[in-house]
Amino acid sequence: MADRQINGERTKNKKICRWTFCIVLCMLLTGGAYTAVFAEQNITGMLTNWFQQKTDEAIDHIELEISAVQNEQTNRLNDALKEEVEEAERDLNETVRIEIKARTKELQRYTDTLINKIEKQNNQDGTIDPAQLKELDQIVQEAKTKMQEVTE
Repeated sequence: MADRQINGERTKNKKICRWTFCIVLCMLLTGGAYTAVFAEQNITGMLTNWFQQKTDEAIDHIELEISAVQNEQTNRLNDALKEEVEEAERDLNETVRIEIKARTKELQRYTDTLINKIEKQNNQDGTIDPAQLKELDQIVQEAKTKMQEVTE
């Protein structure tokens, strides 16, 4: 009977070992499956984060390049506009100078005409009216002053 008792204990110990082994095996398999699921989710998260980071870097790089090109083109445009404005100013000054000369000549011609008329009248009656000459000089001076103001 002692042998039976020893054999029974051995069988009992074998059953306990088998059950323990099965439980540990089930836990490992179940835990491994969860780990694989967590690892897969982690890889997806990592890839998403990596793509997002690369997208952000690409957008930042594009914005920097666009900003640099925009600044360069703005400077070019400012330089071109400056040249055009200077050329337009030179043309305007030349036109003003030409107009002043033309108006001055016309004014001189008109003044000469008036003086000739006055001289003809004076030659006919023999006297020169100083008030008329003074008025003519005053008109000429006012016209020249106004033209100088236009040039400035």
